[in-house]
Amino acid sequence: MGCELKFVFVPAPSLEANLRRQAALKAREERNRLIHTMKLEAQGDGVEATLHEGKAIERWLTTRARELWD
Repeated sequence: MGCELKFVFVPAPSLEANLRRQAALKAREERNRLIHTMKLEAQGDGVEATLHEGKAIERWLTTRARELWD
């Protein structure tokens, strides 16, 4: 018959979508830890507004990509 049988795993959302979702999760966890620590030290006024999640996500995707799945 001259055929090949191939099994392929194709992620439902794209790889890029999975990476972005994981980076958002890591950024959110890191932000929440930082906010919690700042509030414990009575330095929490305004810290939530200054921490931009979008910038943190991009940082995770570019400079910290190796740590995404840790």
